[in-house]
Amino acid sequence: MKNNPIAFLLFLPLVFSTPATSETSKIIDIPEAPLSIITYEAEYQEQGRYQTEGVLHSVTVKNVSDQEVVAFGIGLMAFDAFNTNMGRGITGIDMRAISVGSEISGSWTQNVRAPFTFENYGTGVAYVRKARMEDGTVWEAELEAILEELKNIENELNIEDITD
Repeated sequence: MKNNPIAFLLFLPLVFSTPATSETSKIIDIPEAPLSIITYEAEYQEQGRYQTEGVLHSVTVKNVSDQEVVAFGIGLMAFDAFNTNMGRGITGIDMRAISVGSEISGSWTQNVRAPFTFENYGTGVAYVRKARMEDGTVWEAELEAILEELKNIENELNIEDITD
């Protein structure tokens, strides 16, 4: 059997490839929330001339309620490469109205302890924290239920870790 140089070249990238690493982004789904998180990405953000070092949380939400949402807050948490809480969670606030069935995107940078420990192996978590409806009512997530979900990442968390 002859050696095929083309087959060897096709096989070569498989031998020398390295596993890809990236941060993990998790959404805590709350079925009764007026908003649904459609997409979520958390990533390490380096210090730059016009940007703060930290964890950048980018979220797209959809209004799944029966009325306009006039303001909302997304709960955001970051855990380092060792699944340790990187600091008190934040609520990313957005004051733009979202009509029924519409989507909107936003980003927030969380200042955390030792932000570089998030790079490649950290875990970001997002959930709908609160929403103000067109009729003036305010919906808020049940934080005890959120805490139970977060304990799947770090068991030592308490309610103060997720309130801002």
